[in-house]
Amino acid sequence: MLEISWISHSCFKIKTNNGIIVYLDPYEIPKNEEKADIIVSSHNHYDHMDDNAINNVLKEDTIVIGPEAIERNLKKFNSKALKLGDSYEKKGIKIELIPAYTIRKSTHPKSNQFAGIIIEAEGKRTNSRNEGFRVKRYNCCTSSLWRNLYNGF
Repeated sequence: MLEISWISHSCFKIKTNNGIIVYLDPYEIPKNEEKADIIVSSHNHYDHMDDNAINNVLKEDTIVIGPEAIERNLKKFNSKALKLGDSYEKKGIKIELIPAYTIRKSTHPKSNQFAGIIIEAEGKRTNSRNEGFRVKRYNCCTSSLWRNLYNGF
């Protein structure tokens, strides 16, 4: 069974049965948390890509993933910038970034090329749609953080 833990704001930790640790939208991650294998940021706002939080859980081979739109912010880490629609696989975890934007706030416009996150692990698949993002692929909108994560896994 996968373990899913809420850390803060839109930050969650996923731990697989074989001990792989993934953090999503890192923000205010305490120093005593388990070290990450993968960290994924949907966009570069401080509450989704907190450098201190990332540094608290980095290990030598941690990969930090985000959309190409935030590539400049990713460069300070061992990182991979993905085109929206592309995916990355490591240790049995598949991460896909898809277009996501808000329709009621000007802080997350479609033109910024921010990402929704689709995660596949251990035969389960779900997505992150934080901040009320509209996710084009699903033609839906939600402000309920990670409702699908808890229902999907």
